[in-house]
Amino acid sequence: KVLVMEAIEGIEIDELDSLLSEGYDLQEIGRKLADNYVKQIIDDGFFHADPHPGNIFIRNGQIIWIDLGMMGRLSKREMSVLRRYVKAIATVDVEMLKGAVLALGVPKRRINHPQLYEAINGILEEFGTEELSNINMGRVLEEILRIAGENHIAMPRGISMLSRGMITIEGVIAEVSP
Repeated sequence: KVLVMEAIEGIEIDELDSLLSEGYDLQEIGRKLADNYVKQIIDDGFFHADPHPGNIFIRNGQIIWIDLGMMGRLSKREMSVLRRYVKAIATVDVEMLKGAVLALGVPKRRINHPQLYEAINGILEEFGTEELSNINMGRVLEEILRIAGENHIAMPRGISMLSRGMITIEGVIAEVSP
């Protein structure tokens, strides 16, 4: 299969001076970029897995994604579990987050449930005092993946791609619209 793109003209998302001189509102761009990426994950289950600034342009008030060579795909089930993951973090619910980890992953050996519970509780204690809007969800997901690995739970490929993509996009958003 061949993916063909048009030549893209626009302003790279990290060229803040150029965006401002063209009259763009950086806060609005940041909100739209966050909304767009969340929609890719939660609604579409198909997301840009390499969302660094060189792959995101602004043209005529629109966000333009380029270099679609690394895309992640999530099943409907994975999208549903990710919604529970976010809700568990927002409500600081250890059992719900543990359930989401077990629903996403495949145990490679017998699970030590108290150990898994304690590790997840530690993450929620670290991040649970923050408002949801201030939590770096990519970093939390990266920690969840680390804990899953330590507990011999294999996660789907799309989830690790998502973790890296979320960390990258959060950095882009923080630069454009702190």
